Amino acid sequence: MRIFSFVRKPFSYTYNNVALQLILVNVVIYLLQLYFKQRGINIQYLFGLNPKLFFEKKMFWQIFTYMFLHGNFLHIFFNMLAVFWFGIAIERKMGSKEFLLFYLLCGTLAGLAMGIAYYLLGIDAPIIGASGALYAVLFAFAILYPDSTIYLYFVLPIPSAILIIGYFVLEFLQMFKSDGVAHLGHFFGLIFAWIYVRLRYRINPLRVFGFIK
Repeated sequence: MRIFSFVRKPFSYTYNNVALQLILVNVVIYLLQLYFKQRGINIQYLFGLNPKLFFEKKMFWQIFTYMFLHGNFLHIFFNMLAVFWFGIAIERKMGSKEFLLFYLLCGTLAGLAMGIAYYLLGIDAPIIGASGALYAVLFAFAILYPDSTIYLYFVLPIPSAILIIGYFVLEFLQMFKSDGVAHLGHFFGLIFAWIYVRLRYRINPLRVFGFIK
């Protein structure tokens, strides 16, 4: 079908350090957050994902901009560390254009799905952070490097495929937990990454993870 031919049309391979550029953009925006906060301006109202504002005030850009905002230093530090460790490896494999599309699309779709769910549930807490895109990145890493080992908390060695399966289960069980963490966004990031590699690369994650032959 033509639609699948279009969806699967590959980009020409280039490598332009997009992962590092994303880190730089996130850091600059975080510094701007601090700058405006010191002056009593909370830019999360306009650029964080606020489900009620998104649907009722038509602030549709929020499903994109939310992923560039962070709550504190540790939040952005660990998110950007993940982009550095896993994003660079994926970008080298995918190419810069493909990686940028993957990162932004999965992050945006995770934001949209999360916004819809929160709105329907009446949850009006602002959502910020790159975690939806980052969980998609973790998933892609497990697909592209299934035999690699990830050191959880820098100590515990876990095969990447096992780790991502564990994240699927964990985020599913905790996705509506009220602990200040957007577990639902993590889960949707994994889901959209699954769909992306299935449609774009024709890779069946169940086969990669050894569930089917």
